[in-house]
Order: sequence, then C-alpha cells, then structure tokens
Amino acid sequence: MLLGSFSKTISPGMRVGWMVVPEWMREAANRSMEAASLQSGSFAQRIIDDFLSNNDYDRYLSSLRTGYAEKKKAFTDAMEEYLPDEMEWNDPAGGMFIWLRAPEGNDAMKLFELALSKGLVTMPGRPSTFLAEKTRSGSTSQPRDGTISLKG
Repeated sequence: MLLGSFSKTISPGMRVGWMVVPEWMREAANRSMEAASLQSGSFAQRIIDDFLSNNDYDRYLSSLRTGYAEKKKAFTDAMEEYLPDEMEWNDPAGGMFIWLRAPEGNDAMKLFELALSKGLVTMPGRPSTFLAEKTRSGSTSQPRDGTISLKG
C-alpha cells in the first residue's frame, strides 16, 4: 500500500490524498476510506483530476523541487551571513522547515515578534517530535525551549 497527498504540491487547502493498493485490497480500502472520511470532497478531487489530466505532474514536481531548493539556499545563505555565530540550524534534505536554535537564555517569542515585524513567518517553541540533524557547528540539533521553525 502506498499513500500520499497533493496538499504540499498542488493545493494545501484542498487536502486531497491518494492511495495505491493491490487489486485484492481495493474493495476493503474503499470501505475503510468511506467509513473514515464520511464525505469526500468531490469538488476538490475534480480540480486535482483536471490538473493531473492537463499537466505533466513529474515535470511539475521537478520544477517545484528546484524552486524550493533555490529558496532554501537563499534562506540558509542569508542566515549564514546575517545571524550571529551562536545561532545554529539544520540543513534539511527535504520538507518545508529549517530549525533554528538560539543560545540558552534567548526568548523565542521576542525573536518571533522581531521576525514577524520583518515579514518572516516563524513558529516559536519546542516541537513535539524532532529528527536530529547536524547543525552548522557540527553538533546534533535537538529541540528545546528557544527552538524556532523558519518557513521560507
């Protein structure tokens, strides 16, 4: 079984997903989906279907990935240039977030307010789950109070 969603690629507000199952599982999967969702959004599904019917989805995804990679590079380059050396962040291989760690004693809410005043969306606080990644200092990044997610 393979599951996916178009919410990060075509339209976040539509919340339309997809499922690939073997033929022998199709009827049970349909019953489970109907029981779980009660009412599928057929209008959103038709819009997604039209998009997929009239576009090369693989080429679209390639273009989207290139665009996100360029944004990430511009963002991390600016962080490298403008943030103090005491700040640490991960270099994500995918996804839409960069995790920034401020030194102990910094107030994530103050950084949030400052960033917001400059038009930058941040999400202050400690995430409930976190995949450890190497930061620019080489240490393993772990969440704590003061962790801020930057979405560019």
